[in-house]
Amino acid sequence: MRTIIICVCAFLWAACGSAQSGGGDDKCKDFDLDVKKVWNAEIKLKMDIAIKQFGGEAGIGESEEVATRMDSVTRDWVMLRESACRDHFMRGLITAEEYKARVTCFDAFLQTLRTTIAAIEGGDDAAVEQALTASTELEQCR
Repeated sequence: MRTIIICVCAFLWAACGSAQSGGGDDKCKDFDLDVKKVWNAEIKLKMDIAIKQFGGEAGIGESEEVATRMDSVTRDWVMLRESACRDHFMRGLITAEEYKARVTCFDAFLQTLRTTIAAIEGGDDAAVEQALTASTELEQCR
């Protein structure tokens, strides 16, 4: 009897443990952590200060517009990255090659975003325009 109870408990523990972990879904989580390395409150503040310093009065509105667009494009990046992951690993809608191509594009986009933000912080006015049009570049990864 004791052996049966131990076996039943072990089975329930194993079944509940795998249900909580989410199985293949784990591969498709936490992409927001990748974005936070590139775009977070601290970086947003640094960028805001930099744009206002080199943009004067016009920099105030421009800074808000850049922050709004960056919030949007980074949120879109996470959603698209998660969707591509689920399309490959969970839904089987795209091949490994297609998935790799999308991931490569997403990673390159995030690196470009990092470079753009650093350029803005360094006072590069042209980088502001690049940040404002970043969503167009992200569309190419679909």
